[in-house]
Amino acid sequence: MQYTYIRWKSLERRRGFLSLTECYKIVFNPNGLNFSDYFERCRSTKTRSNHLYKMQTKLAKFNCYEYSFLAKLIKFWNDLPT
Repeated sequence: MQYTYIRWKSLERRRGFLSLTECYKIVFNPNGLNFSDYFERCRSTKTRSNHLYKMQTKLAKFNCYEYSFLAKLIKFWNDLPT
């Protein structure tokens, strides 16, 4: 019996890609979600790796937001090139 293998990337990379895709949909609003409900624009623009859509985390009142994928996603989003 011969097995065929699917050449998918690791689960971690696929999850990261899909998370960034959802973030893109929130930022550019093709699905009707309000940006300010989820993120805040970054106030400081004095970094080298800067783009127009840089974000910062909202102040968390509860741990449910602080440890959500939205707060973790901001670091990966801000590290993207222009």
